[in-house]
Amino acid sequence: MFPATAAAVPVFTDNSPTKGTTGDPFTFNITTSNTIQISSVNVTWIHGTLNGTNVSFTSKDNKTWSRTITLDNNLSNMTYTITVTDISHNKTKGPKKTVPVTDNDKPGIIDHTPTVAHAGHLFTFNTTVTDNIHVSEVRVEYWFDDYVHFNTKMINTGGNLWQKTIDVNLTVISIQYTISAVDSSRNWMNNSAKVVTIAPDHPPNTPDQPTGPASGIIYTEYTYRTSTTDPDGDQVYYKWSWGENISGWLGPFTSGEIMYVEHSWNVKGSYEIKVKAKDAHGLESDWSDPLPIKMPYTFNRPIFQFLELLFQRFPHVFPILKQLLGY
Repeated sequence: MFPATAAAVPVFTDNSPTKGTTGDPFTFNITTSNTIQISSVNVTWIHGTLNGTNVSFTSKDNKTWSRTITLDNNLSNMTYTITVTDISHNKTKGPKKTVPVTDNDKPGIIDHTPTVAHAGHLFTFNTTVTDNIHVSEVRVEYWFDDYVHFNTKMINTGGNLWQKTIDVNLTVISIQYTISAVDSSRNWMNNSAKVVTIAPDHPPNTPDQPTGPASGIIYTEYTYRTSTTDPDGDQVYYKWSWGENISGWLGPFTSGEIMYVEHSWNVKGSYEIKVKAKDAHGLESDWSDPLPIKMPYTFNRPIFQFLELLFQRFPHVFPILKQLLGY
């Protein structure tokens, strides 16, 4: 209480709270004790980026006066000074007071995580987290069908966005998870557990029938092509059956991308070319429809048998003669 003087200046008691919380209302409150009528009560205050100068109070009985403000989202102290004036223009200015302000607001979580994952693929937990002061850490706790729990930090990918990517194996049926966040004042927020269903992985579609030359000569490379798509968007590999041998897996190729391959035959005859595909997880398609291939027939007359042996011995000699003979 501030004592009265000989000039009978206003006397008041400051009943305002001694602490505040970020972003919340704060009510200044005083009571006057002298018999002289009070004409006004004002406060000058500052907190963070907010402030007020000579902000007036209200009273219903001319004895109890109050004014409510909203504190800034700032952890600095709030300071204020109250001035009381009576109807004779006598003033009493109270001392400058300091009020510590703490943060009691939990972070806000908005979960953008997909509700469906694909077996054998990467899966990303995705959330937006906001806080009135600062987000210190975001974590995701997740578990698969066997209920073994994993608790790990999420990564801030810019602004308020946080992510965590995991592998989902081919045998998982579901994922359960919960996301939590904590701010710089150790206020924690946890969302409720959610379930992600697992869509099974699928093999690639059967590749298109190979296209390319349907006849040719031995020891000459020809180019063939095919393509397929994977229902899950996986990269694909191709295996070719040339009628005389089968290649290894070639790739990877993007789903839908046309692949080209070269092959030559060393023995005359008729062949069927076909191709199959597998995805990055090893699931295989059926064989494609075959493309019949015919190499030139073997000549029976001695002169042609001689030419055939000559062409085999020297495959790059006499190109015009070989073309005329259909070799």
